[in-house]
Amino acid sequence: MMRAARGPAFLGLIALVAATVQPVMGQSIRVTGSTRSHFVNMRPLMPDSVLATETRGGGTLRTTTDGQVVRCLAGDRYCRFSRSVNAVSTLPMTQDLRISSWGYGQGVRVYAHLRGRGVVAEEQTIWPRADDAFDALVAYVELDRSLFRVRAGRQWKVSGLGYHNFDGASLLLRPATGLSVEAYGGWSLTRGLNEPRTSDALSAIEDFAPNDRGFILGVQTTARAVQGNSLSLLYQREIRTDRAALLSEQVALDGVFRRGPASFDGSLEIDLATREVNEARLSGRTSVGSDVAVGAFVRHYRPFFELWTIWGAFDPVGFLEAGTSASWRDPERPRSVDLQIARREYGETHVTDIFGPARSTGWRVTASGSMSPAEAWTLQGYYGAEIGFGAAKSQGRLYAQRQFDDATWLGVSATAFQRIFEFRVAKGTVYGLGLDGGLDLGARTALSGSLAVYRHDAGTETPEVDWNQVRASIQFDWTIGAEPGTGGRR
Repeated sequence: MMRAARGPAFLGLIALVAATVQPVMGQSIRVTGSTRSHFVNMRPLMPDSVLATETRGGGTLRTTTDGQVVRCLAGDRYCRFSRSVNAVSTLPMTQDLRISSWGYGQGVRVYAHLRGRGVVAEEQTIWPRADDAFDALVAYVELDRSLFRVRAGRQWKVSGLGYHNFDGASLLLRPATGLSVEAYGGWSLTRGLNEPRTSDALSAIEDFAPNDRGFILGVQTTARAVQGNSLSLLYQREIRTDRAALLSEQVALDGVFRRGPASFDGSLEIDLATREVNEARLSGRTSVGSDVAVGAFVRHYRPFFELWTIWGAFDPVGFLEAGTSASWRDPERPRSVDLQIARREYGETHVTDIFGPARSTGWRVTASGSMSPAEAWTLQGYYGAEIGFGAAKSQGRLYAQRQFDDATWLGVSATAFQRIFEFRVAKGTVYGLGLDGGLDLGARTALSGSLAVYRHDAGTETPEVDWNQVRASIQFDWTIGAEPGTGGRR
């Protein structure tokens, strides 16, 4: 109760501070905010068990008499599974603030992206990070000149290795046109959490979470040509701050090459600590005439795990994938079609078959298209299916949007999907209907919202996982302050 009451009060406080902040003489500040409120009604999952003697089959995975898949451990009298309980509702709120301030000297800027969270309803467990009231996603001071850029504070590093955030400093040098060298380092944060590896957020889900923070160090060199060609090489290393252990050591190589109507791009990620190639990808695409483009790609993938986690010891299985794509764009009217198909070959799992031989191959196909039958209308469609060695999914979606004027739009959608085994709808199909819309209230304010209802159709059977849900959201976007380069004009 106390935590639920504090959340909305905190969101209101940071919004009030942003709205009343005034820059000192000679400085300018710009604050962009997104105030979001969600409503979710769903049936969460809870753990349950059944006597092992009341199951069919042998081994780790078995079934009950009514077809429920359960997990049985050797020597345990009970087999475990999850089932849906009574429906609950929650009303989480999120406040994002992006604050940019300048005018402290040539090339000096202060930037921050802050996020506040709160839950009005008492049910908090079904909304991720509901108990985390505040996050500073980014907060740094920057000095940017033509030959170099220096940043200090909390920042993101976006590279061929993905997104890494850390508390520290970075130095970017531009010794020549199209050439840059960047070095960065500091206390690393858990990816996606903005928290140290020693935080409760990680220890709650990892039995062997590190008991010491990590330190990240990286160097990246990038060369770009006028034609759009580029090549980037990155080395990154993470260690415990007490230097007692190595957390990760990786290198990434990314490149793009364009020649006439054709373009090629490739990437390579290597785990130096385990001497494994986590990802290697090469793709090409070329235009055929003025309205058709075709492409192909090949990809090797193997999951990457940091050295502190036990998951890497389970010999993760990778795959080799190859695929092709084609797209069509009407040069005279807003119409388009995109197609892609790919096939995978999975590595050896070295496990005993449970329900039968596991697939060694998989495939996926997607098709999407859009058109505007009238100036104010947009129609879109999508279908995708994917079959793997231990899971499968398929989904279709239709969407129509009506633009009433420059400031108002309304859309309606219909969707259907199935998930089998992992994160599954084991029986039946989920159907959904949605409504969304937006309204520009002025040059710096906008209001948007959505409502979606999902119904799980399992035929004559009762599914153990019930996906019936109602979801709604409303968002208010606003901006306060001057545009950079307008001399302080609002």
